[in-house]
Amino acid sequence: MDLNAPERINQKALNILQKRFDKLEPKFVRQVVDWIGKFRTTSGNLVRSKENLARLGSFKTAINRFLEKAGYNAMVAGFLENFDEIGENTKLVQQELNGIGITKSFLNPFKRFAVNNVIAAMQGQGLNNDLVNPLKGELLVAVNQGSSLTDVVTSIAGQLTSSEARQGVLKRISLQASRDALLQYDGIVNEAVRKSYKLDALLYVGSIIKDSRPQCERWVRETKNGKLGLILFEDLETEIEWGNNNGTGMIPDTTPENFCQNRGGFNCRHIAYPVRSANYIKEEKPKEEAPKEPEVKEPKFVEAKNITEIENRLQNLTISNNKIDLKNVEVEVANSVLEKVEEYANKNVKIYDVKVVNEPAAFALNGDNELLICRQAKLDTSEKSLNIQIANNKWYNAGARLAVSDKDKLKSFIDYNIEHEFNHAEHFKLIAASLGGYGNEFTKEAKKWNNEWNKYISQIHRKDNKWHPSDYVKRFVNERDFTKEWLAESLLYYKHNKNLIKDDKILNLLESFVNIVNKLNKI
Repeated sequence: MDLNAPERINQKALNILQKRFDKLEPKFVRQVVDWIGKFRTTSGNLVRSKENLARLGSFKTAINRFLEKAGYNAMVAGFLENFDEIGENTKLVQQELNGIGITKSFLNPFKRFAVNNVIAAMQGQGLNNDLVNPLKGELLVAVNQGSSLTDVVTSIAGQLTSSEARQGVLKRISLQASRDALLQYDGIVNEAVRKSYKLDALLYVGSIIKDSRPQCERWVRETKNGKLGLILFEDLETEIEWGNNNGTGMIPDTTPENFCQNRGGFNCRHIAYPVRSANYIKEEKPKEEAPKEPEVKEPKFVEAKNITEIENRLQNLTISNNKIDLKNVEVEVANSVLEKVEEYANKNVKIYDVKVVNEPAAFALNGDNELLICRQAKLDTSEKSLNIQIANNKWYNAGARLAVSDKDKLKSFIDYNIEHEFNHAEHFKLIAASLGGYGNEFTKEAKKWNNEWNKYISQIHRKDNKWHPSDYVKRFVNERDFTKEWLAESLLYYKHNKNLIKDDKILNLLESFVNIVNKLNKI
């Protein structure tokens, strides 16, 4: 019995599908281009004629014919055969784990549902919505406007052809429809088995790799119930809550009732097999009270009464011996600065100096690791900026989006903006580590992270078609500034509300960043 069989079957099926698609895509594109090339033209431009409009009406039929000739339909049929292999594995596993004989008639309704979903996405409504209708619309506009045939062919061929930079439309449809189809089917069947036979626990299995999510690592390695990966159904709600709060990529509205299907999140490779806990837990052991760990209290911030006190306290928290002068800075703003400087100093993240400048930004951290406070960083200007962003629902920076749900919005807004600058300070620390500043132990890990981050964010900067943490980030043209500000803004979400991050790759990179910096802070 191979509990990892669904993961293996799924990966093999996807590899075969991708190889077959890469061979058929050029044939399909060539047929589409040849068909478009037969429209009537005058001086190289499309003509608005009855003949061309009639030809356009047969576009969908032509596409279906080209897909068949290219081998696309055979590829889909080949992929669908894997549902039978998944079903056979389910029957074998349930017989071995629970002594349950799953029949073909039990599986058939779920198989039909899953197969129909794939067919609809790859050959039916999904294909029409994402490929046929958009391309037909583009051709209709081109015919009516007398567009250049060369331009039309270039545009449509470009949309259909995959490259290193992006997937063609048909490839994107195929991969999206197939990526999680088999494991979703396996999950739906497992959920039905659990409910039908009143099973009270799950075995969470699958391989752990470099980019595995925190919740999946936790569940695969769970041992508290005496069996690796065994999770009691009664504990599942708590575990899902842990995943939402501490993990990444969880599917919204995951509940114990749909956990077998959703598992650890979008495109999760792991499997949750329903089992009887009695097969593994022979007798209830009395629970021993765990020894209480000594409570570690964070130092409580005490507000300073005046600017002079703030200046003196900041002097002791910064590296420089330069006299700190905060005249003309409001006490409330200066206290917010002091609070953040103390907070990060306690984590061993120190800045060189604090200065008041005439810069346009409220706060900044320069290349010399100096925290700059603008003379315009006042309560009234900060409140005005926050209110404008809230009123327009336009999140100029991440601090505003986070502050809007806090009790004291204005104080939070100022605090988040200062914290943004300390995120730069942590970034400087990691860069220093990547250059050997913290010894060979950290150089390789920090350098690898820095390269991965810069490469991924550079792709986003060039394409501008991914999730952005704020409108503030979009204003940076220089790629280096864009990459740096992206990190500072995204870290605010990571530390205060991970659900606002809509990119799994970003979440994984931020988690790695925080882990590395935490290790550096202990030095």
